[in-house]
Amino acid sequence: MRGDLRDAVGPVFDFASTAPPWVMMVSQVVLTTAVVRISQAILDQNNPLFRLLEEFICVFQTIVFSYELGVIRRAYGPLLYSVALFLAIMFYARLYRRFVFNNPAVTVHKYIAQRGMSDVELVQHIGVQVAAAWVGFMYVHWIWASPLSEPVHKEQLALFVPCKSFINVSLVNAILVETTIAFIVRFVAHGGAFGLPLGRYGPVFPALACVACTLIGFSYTGGFYNPTLAFSMQYNCSGHDNWEFAAVYVAGPLIASFIVGLYGDAIWRRLKPRDPATSE
Repeated sequence: MRGDLRDAVGPVFDFASTAPPWVMMVSQVVLTTAVVRISQAILDQNNPLFRLLEEFICVFQTIVFSYELGVIRRAYGPLLYSVALFLAIMFYARLYRRFVFNNPAVTVHKYIAQRGMSDVELVQHIGVQVAAAWVGFMYVHWIWASPLSEPVHKEQLALFVPCKSFINVSLVNAILVETTIAFIVRFVAHGGAFGLPLGRYGPVFPALACVACTLIGFSYTGGFYNPTLAFSMQYNCSGHDNWEFAAVYVAGPLIASFIVGLYGDAIWRRLKPRDPATSE
């Protein structure tokens, strides 16, 4: 019986272990998107518990795909990585429903901007996001270590076992980098999401901002600006202690989100071109 099973799955393992790295990425996108779509079809979005479950699934997908993007960068270079990141953000912006915030920076941003979120919901969403990040971390390490993974994925896995800090500058500069890029991403998203000047272009400008900030921050801190993603990839890594991790990857983005949530509407309204008909 076991011999028959090995004969049946052997060709699958052989193909997977020799396939180009992008095959694994595409398969992960298809698989996780199918799970997201199924959850959207069967879960009642008016039920708070089901909304949190859908948040968990979407964050898990984001974590898995972010790991895969690292493999794309390693295998094909920063240009293809940037294109894949841009297309992914555009895709997920259409896929995820409005109550999916995906990371604590977005959650705090919308909470401070008074978008109808209670204190309890704030804590619940952030807790679910952190839990999903941990599950995504465990899943990626399992699948990359399995026979379904080819050499490039296994080489990438070696970078995270044990993981090393992405911080290549002083602590103060690292905090400034993560705070600045998080501010830029949240500020541009604020203008696009809340009916201000960038809204007519949909997620294009937020996606471009994410790509630019990731590339700018990559050499200094990894360019995360997302506490859950940083938690999945950088928590308890050698090269920084947990307090430094919290200062750079948690406090920095959350402070930036707090500022944008508090002042974003006022700033964007001042930047918004005035209607000549109403200014007379």
